Amino acid sequence: MPRYRHDRFIAQELRAAQPEFADCPFCVGRDGRRKKLYPAVEDAKHAAAQQRLRRGAHLAVYYCENGGDGWHLTGG
Repeated sequence: MPRYRHDRFIAQELRAAQPEFADCPFCVGRDGRRKKLYPAVEDAKHAAAQQRLRRGAHLAVYYCENGGDGWHLTGG
């Protein structure tokens, strides 16, 4: 193993450590795919921050009012 890790390898490790979240059985996005359902607001905020770093996307967090019992992201 090299003494210094390249940023690319660190990013791959972070992606591998990301938990998978379930799809909401009630909500779909503009693209027609099921929205991710985050069980805690902190999980959703973390996902929004990751998207901001990766794609420059500014996403808002909101509670699923359709019975999903969790949180979604929206591009607003």
